[in-house]
Amino acid sequence: MTSLSHLSIDELADGICLRAGRIAAAEAELLAWVGEFDERGGWGGVGMLSCAQWLSWKIGLAPGAARERVRVARQLRELPVVAQAFGQGLMSWSQVRAITRVARADDGIDWVDVARSTSGAQIEKLVRGLRRAQAVDDVPEDCERAEWLVRTRKSYDDDGNLVMTVYARAEVAPVVEAAFEVKRAELERHRAAAAQADDERAGDVPAGTPAGAEMPAAGDGGDVPAGTPDAGADDAVTDVPAGTSRPCCRHHERQAQWWREHGVPTGTPNRQPAVPKVTDGDALLAMARDTLATTATTPDTARRTRYRLTANVDPLSGWGRLRDGELLPPTSLTTVMKTLPGRGGTVRLRPVTAADLRRFDLGRTQREVSTSLRELLGTIDGERCRFPGCTRHKKLHGHHVVYWRDGGPTDIDNLVLVCSRHHTLIHSQGFRLVLHPDRRLEVSTADGVPILHLPERPWGDPAQLDPTGRITARTITPPRFQPGMDLRYVVSVLARQAG
Repeated sequence: MTSLSHLSIDELADGICLRAGRIAAAEAELLAWVGEFDERGGWGGVGMLSCAQWLSWKIGLAPGAARERVRVARQLRELPVVAQAFGQGLMSWSQVRAITRVARADDGIDWVDVARSTSGAQIEKLVRGLRRAQAVDDVPEDCERAEWLVRTRKSYDDDGNLVMTVYARAEVAPVVEAAFEVKRAELERHRAAAAQADDERAGDVPAGTPAGAEMPAAGDGGDVPAGTPDAGADDAVTDVPAGTSRPCCRHHERQAQWWREHGVPTGTPNRQPAVPKVTDGDALLAMARDTLATTATTPDTARRTRYRLTANVDPLSGWGRLRDGELLPPTSLTTVMKTLPGRGGTVRLRPVTAADLRRFDLGRTQREVSTSLRELLGTIDGERCRFPGCTRHKKLHGHHVVYWRDGGPTDIDNLVLVCSRHHTLIHSQGFRLVLHPDRRLEVSTADGVPILHLPERPWGDPAQLDPTGRITARTITPPRFQPGMDLRYVVSVLARQAG
């Protein structure tokens, strides 16, 4: 790539717009190919479970991005006008992705004109507003029969922290919020009571009180400051100078005066103990702990169904792997181990020996994989399906590379983890598996065609993105863009047009 430092600002801006238009046109061409490939089911011949999984395996897309490409490709086959404008570089990928969430071939809306009049951010807001308007009109009679009421999405950030997003339908969102509020209120009461108890144990005398000084008792008359009404007037205190903390009764006023006379630094005489703020995260963690505690103490809960905190630790690096395959550094793992009784946060490591790998082998004595052997298999292979291109880490089975009926033993050298769907495909379609001593797995079809874990990617020449030269720096830029948009008005107009 040549240096861009000699270009002017205007030339850089035009170059960005030009290449964005070319990329949009190339993306449209790619989606046309994906749509045709998906329509013919070309992804199903090599053990893939979906077109999205094939794309993730073949061209390196993340699973979520691959699913989004397939969805848009299917919708564009029903929206030829939008697909044509996309192919001409008149619309960006973000605009097309948003439009395909709500556009229909017979809705009567000129979506190309809408895209040419809005920015990417505006069209996202417009689509969200239109979907909400349509959802209000299309509420099912029985909301419990909807596809989902509450769902969650989990991911991990760069530091290994769990990121959970909760999606709650409008009709059940108040229930979720109410649960958080109830738990927050309960935690606030407990924390306030604990803080009050600590304050009472510390005593009412603030730090800095001279040794031997005696404070006035609650029933002691003492000198009553000026402006204090006689007893019987609800022990209230009035005429407090501006900027002075207002005490709640005559006793606290006498107490405050005594503090001032002895030179004790004080804040509010009737001070309240500082209680840490309770957040939704605190409430969620408390609810999770309550559930686990209830499950652990319920007599009728089967032992094998109780959740166990499991982290497989690599003896060389000290890193731990959770059940969902996420890795934890040693520092985080030490913190996790503190939650286990009797461990004190200590992680004891030792090298894995050959005897450890053979300890749970069953040979020909048992076909089913034992619990200990299954845990060892997950430790050395990772809790994931070993079939090429598969990213599943749930519902995994121990599969005999050499079938049990053909004399294969139930040993670690003859077992790999595969998901339930690939386990079925291996047996039904005759895939051949070869497991090498270093745990490297070769997979091929019944005809002997190898399935590569990392297939080659024959990338094309980027200069051929626009061989005809029809895309310019002004192609993808909206010609009638307005910075301000009345979202309510625009959504109401589009909703009426969509009928």
